[in-house]
Amino acid sequence: MVRTAAIDVREFVRFVLTGIAAAVGNITIVWLARSYLTFDTASITGIVGGLLISFVLSKLFAFGSNSLSGTGREAARFLAVYLLSSAVYWGVAVLTERLVRSQGGAAELAEIGGLLFGAGTMMLSSYIGHRFVTFRTYQRAAKPLVAAQ
Repeated sequence: MVRTAAIDVREFVRFVLTGIAAAVGNITIVWLARSYLTFDTASITGIVGGLLISFVLSKLFAFGSNSLSGTGREAARFLAVYLLSSAVYWGVAVLTERLVRSQGGAAELAEIGGLLFGAGTMMLSSYIGHRFVTFRTYQRAAKPLVAAQ
């Protein structure tokens, strides 16, 4: 039996770099689209663009899923993990903000703390979701290698 870690450090670093690239792509798309669209519409365009960048880079770079045969299923699972992780982000951010404020913390500090803690939690939960559900690299890593004969 082969044991694998829940987190593959190299894969996680590639995932973080993918997230940074997607965020930069999102901001760039909004900035470019803002010349032609309202801010609201440009922001939605940026979200969609960032999500597409994130999926493609996650699939090919972070998790090394180079096969095209399962791309539709991976995209559906990717979106489900993204939505669930976004809900986790929101819940953690709001709970953290309320907890800090209930302890007498300043509103600005509570909000920033909530956003940062929520974003960190989202990053970890989405990585775990993509590793175990979307791209299933945990399963690939757990399969023992058979020696060539």
